[in-house]
Amino acid sequence: MGIGIRERKTATTDIDLSDIKPLPLWFFGFEGVMAAAYDLTKAWDDPTGRAHTGPAREPARPPLPGPP
Repeated sequence: MGIGIRERKTATTDIDLSDIKPLPLWFFGFEGVMAAAYDLTKAWDDPTGRAHTGPAREPARPPLPGPP
């Protein structure tokens, strides 16, 4: 029912890969810069020493004065 390992190996070696061009060098440089920027934003601590986990939240407000 399925293709055996030996049959698959012979079937994939018949593919012509001469038309495939390698990626340009600038692509890997750009990917490295973007990865470093992402890592820095995730690793940077705020002034309180806590790591950033999302947008800043407002502090809880005290309850409004009500009738006595």
